Amino acid sequence: MKSGAKFCAVTLFSGGGIGDIALELGSRKIPVVAKCELLEERAALLRTNYPKSEIFQGDIWELKDSIAEHVHSKLNGSRPWLMVLSPPCQGMSSNGAGRIRKAISQGKRPKEDKRNRLIIPGVDLIDELKPDWFILENVDKMQNTVIRNEDNNPENILDMMFRRLSEQYCIKSSLLEFANYGVPQFRERLVTIGCSIDAIKNLDKSPKIVYSPEKSLLHPEYTRKRLITLRQTIGDLMSHDLDGRGKLVSEENPLHRIPELNQEHYNLISKTPEGETAFNNLTCNHCSHYHDPEKMTIKERKLQTNCDNCNEFLDVPKIEVKEWICAKCSKFNGKFKRKCQYKKCGHPRNGVKSKKFWRTINGFMTSYRRMRWDEPANTITTTSHNFTSDVKGHPEQHRVLSIEEILRCSTIIPSPKVKVPWNHKFKFEFTNKSNKLYTPKKEVDSIIREIVGESIPPLAMHTIIKHIQSLEKKHL
Repeated sequence: MKSGAKFCAVTLFSGGGIGDIALELGSRKIPVVAKCELLEERAALLRTNYPKSEIFQGDIWELKDSIAEHVHSKLNGSRPWLMVLSPPCQGMSSNGAGRIRKAISQGKRPKEDKRNRLIIPGVDLIDELKPDWFILENVDKMQNTVIRNEDNNPENILDMMFRRLSEQYCIKSSLLEFANYGVPQFRERLVTIGCSIDAIKNLDKSPKIVYSPEKSLLHPEYTRKRLITLRQTIGDLMSHDLDGRGKLVSEENPLHRIPELNQEHYNLISKTPEGETAFNNLTCNHCSHYHDPEKMTIKERKLQTNCDNCNEFLDVPKIEVKEWICAKCSKFNGKFKRKCQYKKCGHPRNGVKSKKFWRTINGFMTSYRRMRWDEPANTITTTSHNFTSDVKGHPEQHRVLSIEEILRCSTIIPSPKVKVPWNHKFKFEFTNKSNKLYTPKKEVDSIIREIVGESIPPLAMHTIIKHIQSLEKKHL
């Protein structure tokens, strides 16, 4: 490299290596000299797909010195060109620093998710290895997340990164919608990019501003005017006729397989139109009477589980409970609660008796919902197997998306509209530390869905890498 760095990468929180597909298995051909992953089955995928990389399995707090030592040794003291970090996002929250600082001073430090602090050893390694570039991808909430920093003081994650790294790096953070790069799913993520190359750093007119809603010079411009739809991505698979209570696996394509739905969920999805939620199944399946939600109060809508005309059950998500209803706000409360549990109410029970009745299940209107054919898929998450989760239903067939379909929507494998240079190179096979293939104890489809749901789509990573390489070509 003209900058003096070695053309290679280090990836931390590597997952199963989905993001690394764009680095090593595609046209970028960036060797990754070290990968770090906590979980055995994910490290096993790394061993299978990246046999030339050194795989560090375990806690990054304990392994960071070994990782640094290995990279220094491997590169003969030189620095890597790139580091990629995708720390766990499940614990991200937007608690303010003032609130946390006050709680700490009172000896009432709130419970914290230790995963949020994993960014600290990641920053330690950036500071130690000094790559030309680093890329950090996470959920949008990270921009507001406060953690305990290395001095045990509450600090915003982006502020911490700026404080520790801004003397060496231009650091820019923006929200990117990956669908606008040709990924056939809506997936908005916060992407933070750092660059230590002076010729590019000097182009930054606002070096003290890290986050901006507008894309910075380090972020690629959107490439798609027309988004790639679900129909264009998986429509060719309709002929396989999978069904949540019938055919679960295609004879022609073993990746085109789905989990079985229980009878209740199957009944709900079978009555739910494309793009709709089962909560809106308000036309009686027996007498065709329609119940207009615009004419219902919140309480009435919650209790609308039976047809007003024939008293048969409606096809909505429902549960039989024994609860009492708050006289002030009409919220439902457990039978042993002495005041309303709704945080904005708190009204005392005042002797209101509990009784058994049916009501709709608590849930967002995005749950029990089908996707739409002529839009990109909704975000593929770790719960892609679960119809009750946010927008997980197939647009037409009575099922969730198959393994084949989520891999296509995440650009891990090609689809009719999206051709990818890594084609089918990534294998969901597991290699142990003795270099032997094995079958993990955890269900393989569960591992696949979790890893895919947590990972940056390779096409998005490919686009970001291509952009930063173009910046180097232009300015060096």
